[in-house]
Amino acid sequence: MKKFFTAIFLFCVFVSNLALAAIPSPESIIRNAQNATVNANIATLGLKITAEQAETTTTYFASITLLGEKRERYDLWQELYSEEKMSRSSLLTFLHKSNFLASLKKEYEMTPAQGFFYSLLFNFAFNKSDLYASTLVKLNRDFSYNSSLINQEKVALLAKYRNYLRDISKDAKLKKTLESPLSPAFAKDREQIQALYSSNLIKATDKAQLVRINKEFFWKITLSNTELFYTNESRQLRKISYTHDKHTLEILCSEYITFHGEYRLPAQLVIKVSDDNPHQQIFTINITSLEYSNMLPDQYVSKILSKEKGLRDSIAPNKQLAALPFLYLQ
Repeated sequence: MKKFFTAIFLFCVFVSNLALAAIPSPESIIRNAQNATVNANIATLGLKITAEQAETTTTYFASITLLGEKRERYDLWQELYSEEKMSRSSLLTFLHKSNFLASLKKEYEMTPAQGFFYSLLFNFAFNKSDLYASTLVKLNRDFSYNSSLINQEKVALLAKYRNYLRDISKDAKLKKTLESPLSPAFAKDREQIQALYSSNLIKATDKAQLVRINKEFFWKITLSNTELFYTNESRQLRKISYTHDKHTLEILCSEYITFHGEYRLPAQLVIKVSDDNPHQQIFTINITSLEYSNMLPDQYVSKILSKEKGLRDSIAPNKQLAALPFLYLQ
């Protein structure tokens, strides 16, 4: 009986949110929720990076390992090489950055290109939007978390109804004496309750709208400095455009490919940067591999510190590295 009433309650919550599904909030769109659940806390991505700057084209190869344990334990380990084999002789630079979310929130520690690039990697790899949302909050004054859009009155009503179902499931006789929070005695109160119950659990926002481009429909998120475009049904990122002061940034995502039969990521990212440089810089990033593993955070950090010590003397002092504004390089 208890399971029956719990099922009724969950069904009521589901029905009450059908309207929300029609007009999603920005944070709901960017969550990458269509991807399979990731049952791992470590993701390692292999990247091929082609940099086009002025009349020069340079290719790099990167291995980026992300620890996605908890918000306070987000961690980055990055290696950049000049050759695809990624041998020590071709190592250009490496980097370890812990407590990544704190760095992301600090104005002076991360450029817009870096903020978008790394938060997208976490988003693609772990289906987590908190780093991504933090980037959007930092770069736009009008991005709102779902938590700030929650209809608290409706939350309270649903909590009362849940308690009512719990009580009458324990003692059926109470149904005769307890008043259902969804059906008060007076008509005026019932009208108010039904209006509240019919309202969205997350308040509507005008930041997201469904638009048609050529023959396709996209969810367009419009913020003070950023526009984002996601496919309608699969909610896959296609484009980010950011403009503020001297910073102009565009990120384009290609068609998505499947890793390990269930994790879909864009095969390619194209990042276009036009800051103070009169020549637009174009960077093509191919995601060549994705591997998952599990490890206790302290063991992971110990392993990284040991690896860092071993690589410290591998970088030749005369190796040249082009500007890669979306990467942390030191």
